[in-house]
Amino acid sequence: MLRDVIGHDRIVQILRRQIAEGRVGNAYLFVGPPDVGKGFVALNFAKALNCLQGGDDSCDICISCRKIDDGLHPDVQVISPSGSWLKIDQIRAMRRRAALKPLEGRFKVFIIREADRMTDEAANSLLKTLEEPPTDTVIILITTNLSAILPTITSRCQLFRFGAVPKEEIEGFLRERFNLSDQAASRIALLSDGRVSRAIEMARNPSLAEEAPPRLLTGMEPIEIFREAEEMAGNPEKLEVLLTWLRDLMLVKAGVQEGIVHVGSLDLLRSLASRLPRGRLLEAVKLVMRTRQLITQHNVNPNLALEVMCLKLLELQGRI
Repeated sequence: MLRDVIGHDRIVQILRRQIAEGRVGNAYLFVGPPDVGKGFVALNFAKALNCLQGGDDSCDICISCRKIDDGLHPDVQVISPSGSWLKIDQIRAMRRRAALKPLEGRFKVFIIREADRMTDEAANSLLKTLEEPPTDTVIILITTNLSAILPTITSRCQLFRFGAVPKEEIEGFLRERFNLSDQAASRIALLSDGRVSRAIEMARNPSLAEEAPPRLLTGMEPIEIFREAEEMAGNPEKLEVLLTWLRDLMLVKAGVQEGIVHVGSLDLLRSLASRLPRGRLLEAVKLVMRTRQLITQHNVNPNLALEVMCLKLLELQGRI
C-alpha cells in the first residue's frame, strides 16, 4: 500500500491526490539512488490505480492487488533490461499491449526499470508512445541516472526525485516491523545508508550486517585482488560495506565516535586509522564512490573497474 511507503511522504501525497481527483498522468519518471523505494512506490501506485476497492490507495486484499503482487495481472507489466540493455523489441511489445483496452483493471501500467539502459532505438520508440499516449495507460520509468534519459522523454514525464530515507525513519520501521532492539535497528539503519530495501535484507538476514572487516583493509595480498574483484562484482553489497568501514575510519581519524557503524570493532578501527593519513583515507572513499558510480551509471566492465579500485586501495595503504 502507498501508505506503507517509508520516507517519501510528499511523493505519496501527490500520487494519492492525483488518484482521488482523477488527474492521473500518462508518464512518470522516478529518479533517485538505488534501493530507496522507487520500485516499491511504482508497484503500489499500480495497485492503487487498479484496486477493486477504489479510493486513493490499494487494499492489498482484493484479487487485483494480489495478482499485481504475484506478477500475474494482465494489465500491469514490469519491464527490465534483457541482458545489459532495454531493447527495442521490448518497447515495441509494450507499445502493442498499450494500444489494447485493459483486460481486467482500470489502467494498463508499465513499469520500466533501469530506464537509463534503453538503447537509442528503444528510447526513440518509447518517445513515440509518450507523444501520443494511449488512453488508460500509465508508464513509469525508474532510473538512478537522469542524465542518461533523453531530454525529450524527461519533458513528457512527471518527474519525481527520490532521496535517501532518513536514518530515524528506517530505525522506527525496523523496530516496528521486525521487533529489533534499539541498538540493532540503529546499526542496520546506519549500514543501509538510507536504502530501505537494503535495511530489510539485513533485518531478514543478520549475516549481511556482520562485523567482519573487508580484507582489503586488513591484509590482502595483491595476488588475491582478482578473486576479491570477482566476488564484489557478483555481490555489489560488498562495495557498500567497504564504504561503511572507510567512513568509520574517517570518523575515528577525526576523533568522532557518534555515527560509527561498526562500534563493536572500535579497537580495530583505531588501529587501522593510525596507519593511514587523513588525506589517503579521503582519497580511498572518493575512489570507492567513483567506482560505484562507474558500475551503476556507465557501461563499464564491473570486474575490470573493481580490479583497478582494489589495486589503488592497496597502493594507498602502501602495500604494493
